[in-house]
Amino acid sequence: MKYILAAAAGVIIGFVPVFHAAAVPDETHNLHVRTVPVAAEQQVEPEDWNLQYKIKQQHVYVECVLPDFPLAGKEKEGHGFLRVKIDGKTAAKMGQAAFVLKHLPPGKHTIDIQPVSYEGSMQKDKASFDVDIPSS
Repeated sequence: MKYILAAAAGVIIGFVPVFHAAAVPDETHNLHVRTVPVAAEQQVEPEDWNLQYKIKQQHVYVECVLPDFPLAGKEKEGHGFLRVKIDGKTAAKMGQAAFVLKHLPPGKHTIDIQPVSYEGSMQKDKASFDVDIPSS
């Protein structure tokens, strides 16, 4: 997994894992990137947590705030992960609250993010949002 340096308001806040959507099995796309303005930040608020995302080019930058739900990249008692689905297909299991979905193909996509405990329970509501990735 690759990482990028994340910064907020000029302050380095850590490293953010980068997920390449092109790595999703059963679909291949020729991706062309062009520079477009960053879309306005969007916010999704399930009942017990919140999520913000930005679209820049063919990338979706996601940041989640999950009170009382510790995340871990590997199975750990009392912790969980974020199950990320793109257009109904599981694309990733993220152990960090901030990540980037890179190289999404142009068009409309539905992204679902579900916090899941390593014990298997869905302890928080699912967040679902639609993005429209510009063509190059």
